[in-house]
Amino acid sequence: SFPSTSVLIVVDTSGSMGMVEDGFPKLELAKRAAIRTIELLSPNDRVGLAGSGDQIELVLPMQAARDKGGLTEQVGRLSLSGGGIYAQPSIDFANKVLSAENSRVRHLIFLGDGADVDTYGNSLATLEDMRKRKITTTAVAIGDGKDVPFMKAMAVAGGGRFFLADRGV
Repeated sequence: SFPSTSVLIVVDTSGSMGMVEDGFPKLELAKRAAIRTIELLSPNDRVGLAGSGDQIELVLPMQAARDKGGLTEQVGRLSLSGGGIYAQPSIDFANKVLSAENSRVRHLIFLGDGADVDTYGNSLATLEDMRKRKITTTAVAIGDGKDVPFMKAMAVAGGGRFFLADRGV
């Protein structure tokens, strides 16, 4: 039987994610959000995790969300890579990974620094195209800042939701 849901989590691992937001480095807030997401999945769902900075590193290739403990431990391997978070390469990467999934629901969760997202490129058009192919996108801004409007636009284009995470909870 086909898995019902495939979720790819792309986390900003650029240098700015080392900045402190409400007492915690932004990357720690992003890791917590990723772990919460994994904990909500059913064992038949599929999940993958990538860090995006100077390059995109697939920390967890797409796999069944059975071993929650092992998966959440892998989230801890996300580390700062320097450089910026580049929206377009991140979206292109997610498009490729999720297009190969045959689940009924395919979803990208993009966790980025609300104050530092670069290279918008044509990512909104790509997200709209993905949505037409039933791949939706949720954008989570870690901290408020100048790129929050763009991240809200990502969620609109991707047919998903927008969240602002600016508290260490």
